[in-house]
This record gives sequence, C-alpha cells and structure tokens, in this order.
Amino acid sequence: MYGEQVRLLGTATLARLAHARDASGLRIERYGCLVVLRRQSVLLLAICSTLATLIAACGSGAGSTPGTAPVTSVSAAPVGFSTAEVRVRRADGSVCVLCTYVARTPEEQVRGLMGVTDLDGFDGMTFVFDPPRVANFWMRNTALALTGVWFDADGGYQGAHDMQPCPDDQTNCPRYGPGRPSATAVEFLLGGDERFGIGEGAVLEFVGGSCEANPARAATT
Repeated sequence: MYGEQVRLLGTATLARLAHARDASGLRIERYGCLVVLRRQSVLLLAICSTLATLIAACGSGAGSTPGTAPVTSVSAAPVGFSTAEVRVRRADGSVCVLCTYVARTPEEQVRGLMGVTDLDGFDGMTFVFDPPRVANFWMRNTALALTGVWFDADGGYQGAHDMQPCPDDQTNCPRYGPGRPSATAVEFLLGGDERFGIGEGAVLEFVGGSCEANPARAATT
C-alpha cells in the first residue's frame, strides 16, 4: 500500500516463488507464517493456509465494521518492529507515557498488526508518516479489534475510530481515517483511546528511542 501495488498469493503460488532463482529479481522476507515477496514496486504477500483469517490491520487501504472475522487459535506478537516511547499530553494538561511498536517503512505499515493476537505488554503500534499523508486504515481479516487514533504534523489530535476485523467474505472493507494528512497514527486494542484518556485537545509527542513493555498493563489493555 502507500503507492505500492499489493497482491495476496495462495500457498501454491508461494511454493513456486519461494524457489525462484535470484535472477527473478525477487526478494523474500519471512515473518513467521507471513511471507513478503518483493519484485520492484510490487509487494506480494503470501499467507499460510492455516492463517487464512489474517491480513493487514493498517495501510493505505485499516477499521468499525459490523461483522467480526473468525480468528484462529494462533497466538502471535509483532515480530521485527522497533519500539519507541510516545507521550500524549491530554486536554487537562496531564501526560500519558506509552511504549509502542513502531511501523515506519511501507513494508512495516503493510504488515502492521496483521496476525497479531498478543501485544506482549506493549501499549499499541505507532505509524510514522514522513512526510505526512492521508492514511486510511482497513481491517481486512485482522485478528484483533482495534482503535485507531490519528495526529497531525504538530501532534494535534485528529480523531479516532473503533475498528473491528473485516470478515473474509466481505469484498469491500471500510477504510478509516480523518480524511486529511496525518503525521502519526496509533493503533490500540479496542477502547485504548478511552483507557489512556486520549481525545479532543490531546497532543502527541513521538519521543523515539526504545522502551520496555509493561506486562502488568497488558492484562488490562
């Protein structure tokens, strides 16, 4: 997404591509049961048949739908993402300090919380858009119900959407976003904006660096 063509491949096609010669110009990246294959400007995503219910919880195409997709029993935390501290100054002046995964690259933003059933003690995932862009999220076969919150280039709150997984048989999954360019967006487990007191008047500061998860808080978030 974000200007790159994305295709979903079945396991049979994956088997053929996975054995392609280097001359094919194909780059293969494996993330557990997800395989990302890249040829020039085309991203080819292949998902193991046992994880047929999983796909991006984000991207230019990820959020509240009336149905909920079936979810497998697989338990998976995000893999291959850096982490960073994010601070949110609420409208009343109080500050909430969060520790989140970070999605910066197009590949990371395509994956997002795809296939994730456990945030492993982190508060969510922050998407960084540099430069700011219109960032519409979708929930195609995402395992977790999420809340997305968007912020502008000055860190100002733009809005939030509760986002349920989009069923397999729904061909036109809703897209969610503020409808104007955003510099960052944060995906929480459903209701995270209310739990952390993030709403109108809030300002986000992306601190960066790295941070440690809080397993005690994971039980309630």
